[in-house]
Amino acid sequence: MRYVPDQTLITCILPKGCGLPLLPRLKHELGLLTAHLNSARGFGRSAQGTDSSHAQTEKELLTVVTEKARGDEVFAWLFDAAGINQPGGGLIFMTRLKGATAFSLPANLEEEAE
Repeated sequence: MRYVPDQTLITCILPKGCGLPLLPRLKHELGLLTAHLNSARGFGRSAQGTDSSHAQTEKELLTVVTEKARGDEVFAWLFDAAGINQPGGGLIFMTRLKGATAFSLPANLEEEAE
């Protein structure tokens, strides 16, 4: 475990079912190995089939931490890949982190387990 300064946190609020397909793409297309995907419920005007802003909808929260230098690149990629530019596609925002903790696995897990 080590402290890594100057990181960027990118958060996407996506329609249910849109986050999981992005995880392997983040790895294969951007080389990112860590992302977090959670489910949530919320209120909003984008609830389809309702005329009220009081309808709860299920959402997915996708968060990615990356180096500050790659923040704009990853943000733009997620904006397009997640379909956030489409109506009802969700929301994305980016915040600066003073730092984050990098976790890594031992090179040989079998030796560590013994």
